[in-house]
Amino acid sequence: MQLVHVKAASWLWITWLITFTLAVDHSQDCDCGFVNNNGLFTDYWYTDFSSYQGDLQWDPSFFVGNYSIDAKYPGTYARSFRSDNVLVANNSLQLLVSVGDSVECASVGTKRQDMLYGSFRVWIKSTNIPGTVAAFFLFSNENEIDVELLSSVQPPQTYFAIHPGIIDPSSGRASSLTHTNYMMSYTPSEEFHEYRFDWMPNQAIFYIDGEQVNNLYTNIPSTPGRIMLNHWTDGNKNFSEGPPAQNAVMEIKNMTLFFNATTETGPEMKCQIMQTACNIDDVVQGFTPSASTPPAPISTVASLGIAASTPPAGLIIGILCAAIFTLTPHLCQL
Repeated sequence: MQLVHVKAASWLWITWLITFTLAVDHSQDCDCGFVNNNGLFTDYWYTDFSSYQGDLQWDPSFFVGNYSIDAKYPGTYARSFRSDNVLVANNSLQLLVSVGDSVECASVGTKRQDMLYGSFRVWIKSTNIPGTVAAFFLFSNENEIDVELLSSVQPPQTYFAIHPGIIDPSSGRASSLTHTNYMMSYTPSEEFHEYRFDWMPNQAIFYIDGEQVNNLYTNIPSTPGRIMLNHWTDGNKNFSEGPPAQNAVMEIKNMTLFFNATTETGPEMKCQIMQTACNIDDVVQGFTPSASTPPAPISTVASLGIAASTPPAGLIIGILCAAIFTLTPHLCQL
């Protein structure tokens, strides 16, 4: 989290700092990066919506969508994303597709757009109301890596895609080179499940609940981007169907992102606390990080930005004191 305009602090700003930053995680010790079988990553982001107490509209780490996408095909309608349809309630981030005089959708993502390759995972519970698409994806200059849950499709399936996609000339349908799906053995609207993709220079690897279920190798994005979550419908009878008969909610419990950044957001990766990279599985599970021998870095970026809603405790104290000092200097005199 970057605080550039400290001199513009106010008590509202200080209250925001207290609300959003009083959490500490052991990832601050991982000054040698984060590693799994697919690569080494320099930066880490974690948000737990089950304990989140703020307002995403004011959180500088997030982008809350308020835009429209024109109808894509004849017989479909525009996707209208409204910020009012994004809220944190009942221990989760909730993305609402609302129906009434109009159909409105929900979209939220990381404010930062400098992620280049990484391992990205989100715990999602989809809606049981037919007619919507719950999506978790990388967005990079019109290129995407998509994970999508269609509530109208039975038995349940997860759709994986790369955009731009390839059309099979023999069938006129999406080619398996850039589109595939996976039959789920569970009902995704009954409880939370972890959906994950690892974005590498030559492939996208997809996981559900820690199990690798698919790979795609064609048209893999190669430019930095942001991670997005959205919940939408456009009435497409061949995909989303809808509109839903009633309001539908997609829920997100938490999001954990390990990635390389194309902009420097933190101190150099000095490897002074940990002599080798922290094991990603240990970090995700909340264990004390163990050292692992890293493979060669995917990127030459050397910044270690602990850029989630959970900065180190020392940084929190420093930020609060700096902000308070601009208003009442005597409170921070040592």
